[in-house]
Amino acid sequence: MTYLALFFVGCGAWLLSILAAGGAGVVFIPISGLFIPISQVPPVLSIAGAVAGIHRAFIYRNEINWRVAQWLIPGTLFGAVLGVCVFSMLPEDWLMICVGLFLLRSGIRGLRRKNEEVAGSNVALFLPASFISSAISGVVGASGPMLNSLYISCRIPKNQIIATKAVGILFLQLTKALSYGAITPASLQIVGLGVIAGIGGMLGNYIGKRLLNKIGDGVFECLINILLIFSGVSLLWDGFKYA
Repeated sequence: MTYLALFFVGCGAWLLSILAAGGAGVVFIPISGLFIPISQVPPVLSIAGAVAGIHRAFIYRNEINWRVAQWLIPGTLFGAVLGVCVFSMLPEDWLMICVGLFLLRSGIRGLRRKNEEVAGSNVALFLPASFISSAISGVVGASGPMLNSLYISCRIPKNQIIATKAVGILFLQLTKALSYGAITPASLQIVGLGVIAGIGGMLGNYIGKRLLNKIGDGVFECLINILLIFSGVSLLWDGFKYA
């Protein structure tokens, strides 16, 4: 029953993450915690993210913006390793609160300026931004769609956002899975749960790709900002609950 539940959780989480350009982890963590011990959630999410990430990167391989990816990947790798190495040393609850406030502010600001001209940004900002986002993800399990506002500011088309984020998330989850495994070797059960959730994520990728082509850029950007707000509220809730 647990395996079936995680399959559908993975499907729903990765389906949403295509339609709103991220947030699979933010959805996956609280729901999967209803079926497995919370201590198992980060490694299971990392394995599921690696499986679903390989599939998503493959189906969107022709849409990847390599100009952004060349800055995104190095920051992601170093940030993920740092985050996993120090995840037991930092006050996780207050970090969640800070990230939640940032996401909430970004989402509200994005909705308020939806009819305004969006200023451009330098793609080199993806290096420090991905480092910070990945480090936070290594500490608390997921950082939410922190980079979405930067993608929008750089005027990246929606298919390229999904494709380029898929590459970054793939490197992030693979690095986290290997780092978690180096610190605490994963059991066969955790690996199995992660693979099943990842297969569900693959189904979500397939459904989401078909639905994404049917929504306009304005709706897509609105969904991004709504997800930012939802992610922020979710992290704030968890942060204050454990503070």
